[in-house]
Amino acid sequence: MVKIMEIKQPKEGKDGKTYWHKVGVKFLWDDGRESIKLDSLPLPNEKGEVWMNLFEPRPKDDTATGTWDKPEDTANDTDPEDKPDEIPF
Repeated sequence: MVKIMEIKQPKEGKDGKTYWHKVGVKFLWDDGRESIKLDSLPLPNEKGEVWMNLFEPRPKDDTATGTWDKPEDTANDTDPEDKPDEIPF
């Protein structure tokens, strides 16, 4: 069995809040081995330091949250045959 931890790096947003950027995962094996897989390279802060934290993965939710409405500028108000063909070939 293997335990998986997410590796995240704190980033300060323009609003002063801290946001967490996922940079990879850490695998903790039953026999005591540990492995790290980075998906992106962490960047140093203004002091030249690279800080990363480990987090338990969040459970994946199969249901979608929120709604999506078609933007008004793409609403189909007219017949597509009335629009000129903008494809140059």
